[in-house]
Amino acid sequence: MKWPSFGKSKRNDRREEDCPLYAFEQTMLEGKQGEYEEFSRFFEAQGFELGGGWDYDHGYFDYKLASHPGYLFIRIPAYAERGTFGDADSTIRLGRPFLLRHKYQKGIAEDTDITLTNATFNQFAEPEDADASLTEEDLHQAKPILQKLEHAFQEQFGA
Repeated sequence: MKWPSFGKSKRNDRREEDCPLYAFEQTMLEGKQGEYEEFSRFFEAQGFELGGGWDYDHGYFDYKLASHPGYLFIRIPAYAERGTFGDADSTIRLGRPFLLRHKYQKGIAEDTDITLTNATFNQFAEPEDADASLTEEDLHQAKPILQKLEHAFQEQFGA
């Protein structure tokens, strides 16, 4: 498998991901632009959700393939080109889809500071392995989902 790292986005100098993942090459989704609301509705209809960790300038559309061991996602990055990410009329640009797995601890993290404020804002355990390994089977499971997504995108947007 190929484990590339991504370059800089147009909007900032942060690296998109500095973790092992599988980036899908030669996908027709990468670089496509459209209104946030229209793309968001499309991805939701295809079983994707707006993933956590989005901000004013970027976000991710996630498709959960498995929950064990760890969560396995197809992730489609999206960047705000005009307006604020999440605003219905903002323009977003899709990035290169990738596959990743997060493996979370069972139970409470041992070094957790349990206070009311901390419990309110930090209610999830730290990842056991935030960048868990991918297998060839994971890739074979993901490819048909991405192909179906590309076909539906082409049908809806004519891209």
